[in-house]
Amino acid sequence: MLPIVKLPSFVENILPRFSLIFNKAQLRHFGEYLTGLMVSENKTVTGINSQFLYHTDQSSKNHFLTEAEWDEKSVTDERLRMVKERCEKRRITDGLLVIDDSLAHKSGKHIEAANWFWDHTKHAHTFGHQLVTSQWVSKIFHVPLHYRLYRKEEDVPHGVFQSKIDLAIQLIEEAVASDIPFSCVAADNWYFCDKIIKYLASINKYWVFASKSNRKICAKGLWMSLREFTKTLRKEDFKQVTITKTNGKELSIWAFSKTVRMSKVGRVKVVISFLDEPFKGDSLLPTERNGR
Repeated sequence: MLPIVKLPSFVENILPRFSLIFNKAQLRHFGEYLTGLMVSENKTVTGINSQFLYHTDQSSKNHFLTEAEWDEKSVTDERLRMVKERCEKRRITDGLLVIDDSLAHKSGKHIEAANWFWDHTKHAHTFGHQLVTSQWVSKIFHVPLHYRLYRKEEDVPHGVFQSKIDLAIQLIEEAVASDIPFSCVAADNWYFCDKIIKYLASINKYWVFASKSNRKICAKGLWMSLREFTKTLRKEDFKQVTITKTNGKELSIWAFSKTVRMSKVGRVKVVISFLDEPFKGDSLLPTERNGR
């Protein structure tokens, strides 16, 4: 990759908004770090710093990120102010709040709060940090909002342990406090629990959660698991639906929906979907791993 000789214009244009938070040297590091995160293949401090033709020692940038006195909340507040200004300009009044967790792989065994976590993409345990994150999604654009570092109970021996469920609720609370326009929360099946559902009901928010296939529903007068219910469906129960994603690309899925009673939840609309056509003739194919 060719060395970077100048900050992109869109980065330079927003830097004045942060001039009351950073001093002149810090503002330069901030602009370079943002640029590096976007264009550098190596996103470590050393890797980003080395991409600039006229760079200082990487320790300066490391000091800026870890020890320099600047207010992280002020940076977040200004960033979210920019998001809300864009919403007002584009007349966006609603969106979707997505809660998820991800792994940041680490190699140093003594890094604070780093531990072994299950990596679903590799189907193996991986050493690193686990972050619970919130992201706001609209029809036009989407942006990350906040995050929480998840610590295993063994890593907080003298503190108060907070589960990923607790952290997710904190992230939803922060989005509400930041006046982010959203009416619905979406997450995977880990966050599909009574505690979050009750909290969302208390603040009048809808929700869409993935569900484990062993959850019990009452359908056709009988209680059965979602897996068992799916096997009772016929080809004509499914419709092919085309969804336009935020990047403009279209995604075609096969979907079925029905309002049922779910054990410990109550009345819900269940959507069963497949990326590939789930039937061969009239028989349901064994494509459960592609279904939702």
